[in-house]
Amino acid sequence: MTETPQPPVRRLPDRLPELETEAVSPTRPAVLPPGPDDDADVPFAPPADVAKGMRIGLWGASASGKTTFVNALAHVANNTTDYGRWRVMGMDDGERAFLTEGKQRLINEGGFPEATISGSELRFGFAGQRLDGTETHFVLHVQDRPGGDFHDRSADMEQVASQLAQCHGFVLLFDPLRERRDSNSADYLFGMLEYITTLLVKSGETKLYLPFEVAVCVTKWDDPGVFMPARAAGWGTQDRPDGAPRVKDHDARAYFTWACRYFGADVGQRVDQIIEKYFDPARTCYFVSSSVGFRRYDGERFDARKFANVQGNRISQINPINVIEPFLELERRLRSRR
Repeated sequence: MTETPQPPVRRLPDRLPELETEAVSPTRPAVLPPGPDDDADVPFAPPADVAKGMRIGLWGASASGKTTFVNALAHVANNTTDYGRWRVMGMDDGERAFLTEGKQRLINEGGFPEATISGSELRFGFAGQRLDGTETHFVLHVQDRPGGDFHDRSADMEQVASQLAQCHGFVLLFDPLRERRDSNSADYLFGMLEYITTLLVKSGETKLYLPFEVAVCVTKWDDPGVFMPARAAGWGTQDRPDGAPRVKDHDARAYFTWACRYFGADVGQRVDQIIEKYFDPARTCYFVSSSVGFRRYDGERFDARKFANVQGNRISQINPINVIEPFLELERRLRSRR
């Protein structure tokens, strides 16, 4: 088997070069006035009609970081007004405890949430108001199960597929480092989508593509094992005041293709091909994400000499990248179709 050519990994300079020189002076969106329930530390019950609204699923291969991603999402949603006012809420006592314990670990203690051992689907209400005043809500379904449940011969595979098939859209996590280590995301993805396809065919759905809006998130952008080879290959720009590197949305699709090939070689390319086969390209968007972000304390610019935010299992300070944006984009697309 011929190896896929890979760009050389170069040592980052003390100061990263500007990849683009366009003049950018983004203005911070207007901050909405605080409401009476803006204490983000106190989970509260979701509105009664949340469960009747749209459903968005979060899924990915085992050990792809779903637990940390959900807790980072809750932190961003509950502590920013950049996109309006949003709240992530557990639908029952167990899910509220999941968020509370995750916050304790991720924010207060600077550690990663415990790996999932419950083996059950988690549901969270996501409600809020966009900057234009539009109010909306949806239910986030998280297939946050132990790795064995996602094995293609698992007895629970069909149950998981059935739960995913009831969603209107998906956020799919692709972890480049996991792919380099295990190289089995394609098998997992193909097996799950075949189950979903079978269920939809039985219900009379026989279109070319599966009927879902999809956001593919390439994770671990902050990790030196991902970031350094990505920058050596020319990915990313520093066009914002804080200097934090990012991959622009219109480049994210091409970055995903590169990441599949670089970290997964021939097997990784199958992930890209499977997504194109099962999902309508017009209904699929891409993001480059990180649950913890780069090391950058409040008020500081990005520093290429000390950007690693994770030392061992300790996190300096989380600065999530593109964790809320995929959900808001899917919600916008789904709402426009109603």
